[in-house]
Amino acid sequence: MKKHNTKELAFYILKEMKIMGFTMHKAASNFTMQAQKKDMKKTLQALSKLTQNCIACHQTFKLK
Repeated sequence: MKKHNTKELAFYILKEMKIMGFTMHKAASNFTMQAQKKDMKKTLQALSKLTQNCIACHQTFKLK
């Protein structure tokens, strides 16, 4: 997985958001690996987990 150059932004990101971001990246990597194996059941499970991470982050961090 290619790393993002976020050093200049890291100072401004809340610790909780960083944790959720890393969790989402792990879920995205798992989704990619399962899709490459062409196992539909595991791919859909991984996609569900990835989507749950996205929803949780967007619910937690939204503009008011």
